[in-house]
Amino acid sequence: MLKKLLPAIFAVFIATICADAKNVKVDHFKATADGKTNNLEAIQKAIDECSATGGGEVLFSEKGGVYLSGGPIVLKNNVTLRIPRNVTLKAIAAEAVTKGFIYSRDVENIGITGGGTIDGSGGDYIVKDGAPKRCNLVLLENSKNIRVTDITLYNGATWTLNLLRCDTVFIDGIHINAHENFNNDGIDIDAKNVVITNSIIDCDDDAICFKSHVRDYVVENVAVSNCVISSNCSFIKFGTATFGGFKNIAITNCVMKKCTASKLRKWDGFLSKFGVTDPITGIGGISLEAVDGGFADQIVFSNLVMTDVQTPIFIRVGHRNKDEQKSYIKNVIISNVTATSASWITNSITCVDGHILKNITLRDCYFNLKACTDERLAQKSFETEVPEQVAHYPENRMFNTLLPAYGFFLRRVDNITMDNVQMSYFGGNELRPVIFGEKVSGMRLMNCIWQKPSGETEAINLKDSEKPYMFNCKEVKTSFLQ
Repeated sequence: MLKKLLPAIFAVFIATICADAKNVKVDHFKATADGKTNNLEAIQKAIDECSATGGGEVLFSEKGGVYLSGGPIVLKNNVTLRIPRNVTLKAIAAEAVTKGFIYSRDVENIGITGGGTIDGSGGDYIVKDGAPKRCNLVLLENSKNIRVTDITLYNGATWTLNLLRCDTVFIDGIHINAHENFNNDGIDIDAKNVVITNSIIDCDDDAICFKSHVRDYVVENVAVSNCVISSNCSFIKFGTATFGGFKNIAITNCVMKKCTASKLRKWDGFLSKFGVTDPITGIGGISLEAVDGGFADQIVFSNLVMTDVQTPIFIRVGHRNKDEQKSYIKNVIISNVTATSASWITNSITCVDGHILKNITLRDCYFNLKACTDERLAQKSFETEVPEQVAHYPENRMFNTLLPAYGFFLRRVDNITMDNVQMSYFGGNELRPVIFGEKVSGMRLMNCIWQKPSGETEAINLKDSEKPYMFNCKEVKTSFLQ
């Protein structure tokens, strides 16, 4: 009987060893959650052993506490960090000066999960825009098959989660809170085949930011959905780095609102000349840019709700690059958007001479826009030529003048459609027209409703442009979107 049982007992023993090899506890290497000890060596040994024995999870204690660590903590092939809900993995700022506190390069099948918190100690670094010697909280570089789920990323020193030339990334159910330092982006995406869902992002700088750093790499096949997004800069941004391109990207079913904090910016003081009266606002709702010789093609935004934003829509083709490479944006659909603005800075869709901006559609959108109550400034906007600003940093206030429209300022746009786009203003009289366009061709306005400007101003004012096709559009006298 014993001879028959020995093979079974041996099999169970081997299975137990394999199971243990796949789940490595950091405490086995004398890591301690006392909030005092530097656990970098212990955590890294656990990761190394887990990867070397076939991969699995590196486990932090369920008992809870704060694991301090220097950096970088380097992820290896087939390893997932599991940080439980009552555990914080906290960076020691002086010892985390590297690309990323959590870092990977040239690996695959990695993850971070567990419900706990990763704290970047961002306020312990130099607090200054562009300050050196700060690291991303999580930087995953040239890696594949990544899952970041059910985790809080808190208080980074600069960008929070940076995906640099990664492929096949699934982000779900994460919470980002970053307000202790400048350049506190939420998620930066220079990657392919990325899904971001069911997450809450609340940060000082751009919340979800697509970047393209090199000419021969296209950021493509990205879906963002079901997120709550807050930023003191742009809620959704493409740029500013736009050297390669963006293609096949969809952002849908997201709520965009003001941040819970603004420790570094007071927009009401800085931008009071543009009617900003709230210290906490986003700069742009959708900021789509191609300014370094790159492109954006086949981009869709749908089912978005925005409040507390200075400029809901900002689309810009510029030329900052030193070579002759031309930028372009085309085939963009913005649909089912409801937005209330917090400034006099108009939605703008503009392109510099010699570049391409075409095939832009806005459909089923509602814009409730803050009226310019400074009638002298509004009148001056008709008389002042809006500068080209060919190589300027692309941002809603880049023209440094009040734009001559309360709804949309357009320049060098070809084939733009507005179908059931409704616009009204609040807070006082508005002398500016609804739409002001320069060098615009192929404009179609269909089923639109807009509030009539005050006084004798015409609703549509075009300069050096083709006559638009208009069908079933209506002008009303009252602010109907209040």
